[in-house]
Amino acid sequence: MSRKVISTEKAPKAIGSYSQAIVSNGFVFTSGQIPINPASGKIETTDFKAQVRQDLENCINSPLKDTEYHGKGIK
Repeated sequence: MSRKVISTEKAPKAIGSYSQAIVSNGFVFTSGQIPINPASGKIETTDFKAQVRQDLENCINSPLKDTEYHGKGIK
């Protein structure tokens, strides 16, 4: 079974034993996103709307952004 780890500095680093994304046998498995600012490594606000904005920004800058897999996800 082939396995490739994909990561980017534009999204928060994976915490613990997680990876930002793994490609295996034609499937891509991604970790969930939380509102951590990748530059500081911290959740910088308690404001819900600001946290949602940061979370969406992290999703936009996902490790798949510049790969052949971008836009081909399913839920």
